[in-house]
Amino acid sequence: MTNDKTVCLTMEVTDSGKGMKPEEMRNMFDEFIRFDLVSNKGIEGTGLGLAITRNLVKAMGGEIDALSEYGRGSTFTISLPQETRSGQKLAVVEKPEEKNVLIYERREIYVNSIVSTMENLGVDYKLVSTSSEFYDCLLSKKYPFVFLSSTLYEHVKKEYSGFKSKAKFALIAEFGEAIIAERSISIITAPIFSIPVANFLNGVSGNSSFGVGAITRFIMPEAKVLIVDDITSNLKVAAGLLSPYRAEVRLCKSGMEAIEAVKSMRFDVVFMDHMMPDMNGIETLSRIRELGSEDPYYKNIPVVALTADAVFGTREMLLKKGFNDFLSKPIDTLKLNGILERWIPKEKQKDPVENNPAGSAVPEYDSEIKIVINGLNVKKGLTLTGGRMKNYIDILHSFSRDGIEKIQQLKECLETNNLPLYVIYVHALKSASAIIGAEKLSGAAEELEKAGRLGNSAFIHAHSAALTSDLETLLHEINAALSKEAGETRVSFTDRELLKTGLSALKTALTTYNSLEINSSADLLRSFTQASDVGDSVRTILEKKLTGEYDEAISMIDTLIQSVQLPPV
Repeated sequence: MTNDKTVCLTMEVTDSGKGMKPEEMRNMFDEFIRFDLVSNKGIEGTGLGLAITRNLVKAMGGEIDALSEYGRGSTFTISLPQETRSGQKLAVVEKPEEKNVLIYERREIYVNSIVSTMENLGVDYKLVSTSSEFYDCLLSKKYPFVFLSSTLYEHVKKEYSGFKSKAKFALIAEFGEAIIAERSISIITAPIFSIPVANFLNGVSGNSSFGVGAITRFIMPEAKVLIVDDITSNLKVAAGLLSPYRAEVRLCKSGMEAIEAVKSMRFDVVFMDHMMPDMNGIETLSRIRELGSEDPYYKNIPVVALTADAVFGTREMLLKKGFNDFLSKPIDTLKLNGILERWIPKEKQKDPVENNPAGSAVPEYDSEIKIVINGLNVKKGLTLTGGRMKNYIDILHSFSRDGIEKIQQLKECLETNNLPLYVIYVHALKSASAIIGAEKLSGAAEELEKAGRLGNSAFIHAHSAALTSDLETLLHEINAALSKEAGETRVSFTDRELLKTGLSALKTALTTYNSLEINSSADLLRSFTQASDVGDSVRTILEKKLTGEYDEAISMIDTLIQSVQLPPV
């Protein structure tokens, strides 16, 4: 604080790039300046970014400075003077002496943030790192508030149920983490900040969640959901994010399929991709609404637009076209939860704990990164696809198959100079790449999409070959990593009976349209998708299940069951 009415906010951004030479530092904030053009020849840019940033900071009365070491990176520092309305703290804990806190967290980065927050709030706390310490402290009843790592929650939940503790629990979750928890438990997304912690300790907001974690506050086994997208990997991502809700999910890859689907089944909500070839989402929605003269269901069915175009005005445009809601891609799981809570009938929203069938598995979040793929931010991709490594690997398989088709489609569009269709295909590639963590590829696709929308065919013809080449390289890296992950693993004799049991259960569920059993048996079969001898067949069966091609899935199940040898008697 500089005086009673002004504080100076300081922000630092550090990168690990190439850095700058001393002679370059003098001109770095000038307009149209780009350094080391030889090394950076493949990087697009105008040299205006830092100049614009400097002008914005100056306009707010602030200063911007930079330190850089060539070959090691740079640190940019912004200082902004801000007037204060009062000296009152943003977050205050009422009667802090009565609110002792127990913290059970092992992730060091989150430990530091929550300990610092407790000290700033003036709250006494006890930090433990082992289960025995945690149970002893909980049994002592000295701690009315407990902050528990979400990664440890499943391990202590069974024990905790026997404690009959009156302590209030808050789970420390990561961004996008999928959690099924009792309604009495709050969720706070890490890193931890003072306001949500103070609100929790003060009893503000009741059982609501803070932050942006994926909190499954209800399940909906009686609900029916339709997802429409022309990219298989996008469909799998959406289906994976919906899996904790235990709804019956139907997937379609085109507008025409979606129209036929809503004619054959009464859905509670439809998620529809905005941009699809042949018939886009807006036209598909219009065709569905036209059926309203026959049945009001078609007029009233909630349809949510899915789009990677999260620019200003897109939401308003789509709502004017008749969509009921809007969800940008990659999907924010908290927003997904809000949309489901808003549109799924309340009578179909069930408590996840009270209605959890005996023995059914709770989806787990995998914090351990098991594979490394050049060109992919695996941790980000894992988070955006629901947090489960098996599901992420399955999505990578789909992306690989879709990618081969996408390369051919983009080349054909250039040969026929079909710019509108090129924009649709490259838009889909941008979205699918972002979801799996292919940030560089997604950025390149976005630049080509922008050029296509502006009619800049020269830019597209100049840069499209580089995009398809990068995509081919990425597909090679993905396939190599997946092959290494799968190795030569084959289904053992002892597991073959389990495989046949799972296949038979899925066939029965598909035949009887039992959505809960379909999801349960499909989860069982996922463990076989990486086997070198049956993995491809199991993945294809699960894809047919997801897209509603039940007859084909049943036929493939019969074929696979006959080919699987039983263990010797």
